[in-house]
Amino acid sequence: MKAISDELRAAAEAIVSEEEQGFRTYLLAAAQAFLDNDWFAADEAWLAMGSTPTKWYLRVGPDEVYFEPCNRKAGFHMSLARIDPSSLEWRERLEPVKADMEQALAELAGPPYAARDIAFHLPDFIHIVLNAGDSRDNMGGAIGQSLPNWGPVAEKGGRTVVMTNLYTDADSVAAHRVRLEATFCPETIGQFGEGGYMYVMTTVLHEAAHNLGPGHSYLVDGKADGEVFGGGLSSVMEELKAQTAAMYYTDWLAERDLIEKTEVLQAHAADTAWGLQKFTGGFVTPSGSPKAYSQLAAVQIGYFLEKGAITWHPDAMAVNGEDQGCFQVHSDIMPGAVRELMAEVASIKARGDKEAAEALRQKYIFSKEGDFAHLRDEVTPPRWQRGGKESFIYAVRY
Repeated sequence: MKAISDELRAAAEAIVSEEEQGFRTYLLAAAQAFLDNDWFAADEAWLAMGSTPTKWYLRVGPDEVYFEPCNRKAGFHMSLARIDPSSLEWRERLEPVKADMEQALAELAGPPYAARDIAFHLPDFIHIVLNAGDSRDNMGGAIGQSLPNWGPVAEKGGRTVVMTNLYTDADSVAAHRVRLEATFCPETIGQFGEGGYMYVMTTVLHEAAHNLGPGHSYLVDGKADGEVFGGGLSSVMEELKAQTAAMYYTDWLAERDLIEKTEVLQAHAADTAWGLQKFTGGFVTPSGSPKAYSQLAAVQIGYFLEKGAITWHPDAMAVNGEDQGCFQVHSDIMPGAVRELMAEVASIKARGDKEAAEALRQKYIFSKEGDFAHLRDEVTPPRWQRGGKESFIYAVRY
C-alpha cells in the first residue's frame, strides 16, 4: 500500500500545469487513502476532478465487488484514460431532462418509491490508456462504470464514464458482424447500424440509470438492497434495472425528439445482440457467484421471447445462409415489452420483493425445460463463439 502511495505522490509532484491541478489533487488524495484507508475523502477529490479542465481520467482504489463470492468486498483496480471531448453531445441531450427521467422511472416503480432530486453528473467519455488490477480482464473489458458504489459521493450520484475506444477497432467490428450474420434473420439484420455507436448510447443510458430509480442506496424498511436481496442477487437486479432502463429510455427520448426513430431501431437490435452474446460462458462463476450481466440478459431475452418482441424461426436461414434457425426483432412490439419489464423490475426493487426476484431468475436462468432453455444453453452460444474473443493489449503512442 505504501509503495503505491509513493508512486501516486510522485506523479502528483510531477504535475505543474495549471489546468491539471484537479488531477494533482486527486493523486494526492488517493495516495493518502492508500495509507489511512479514508477512501471517501479520495472520492470527493475524484468527483471534483471531473469538473476541471483536465485532459485525463484516473480511478485507482477499491471499487467493484464482482470478484468476491458474496459481492460484499471490493477489489483494487486502476483505470487511466484520456477524456474524449464527444462527451459534450450526450450531456447536452440529457442534462435538461434527467429530472424527468427520474420521474418516469418512479412512476413505473410505484409505491413505496418516490422520485428524488437528481444531482448525478452525466457520463464522461474516455479513451482507455491502461486498465490494471481487477479492471484488467483476461478477455474483453468493461465499457461503462458508475462509481463509487458506497459513501457520501455515491449518495450524491457519483461519476459515470463510458469507454469509447474498446470494441471499436476493425478486428472487433468484423468479428461482431460474423456473429450477427450467424444469429439473425434477414428481416432484422438491416436494423443494425455501422460501428459501435448504438452500444455507446446504450452504455450511456445504462450507466445513467444506475443513478435513477431504486438503486443500491435506496432503503426498504431501513435496509439497503444488499441486505434485502443478498449481495449476488442485489447485483443482478441492479444491473437488470439499469440495462432495461437503457432500453426504456431509448423510446422515451425518441418520443421527445431527442434521438431519431432510426436510432431506436438500431439500439433495440444492438441490445438484443448484446443479450444473446451474454449466453456464452454460463451464468455463474466457478465459485458459484452470479454473473450479473449474463443473468440479466437471460431474463430480458426470455421475457421478450414470451411477449413476441423477439421470435425464433427454427426453419429459416440466418443471414449467412449457413446456419438454420434465426432470431427476428419486432420493432413494433419491443417498446411495449420493454416498458412492461421495466415496470416489473423497478417495482420488485421498490418493494424489496426478494421472492419475486428469485422467481425471475428461476424462470429464465436456471430452468432447464422448454424451448428457451434450449436456445439459451445450446443454440446461441456456439454462434457467438465464432470470430474469437478480444484480449486487449494496451499501448501508449507518443
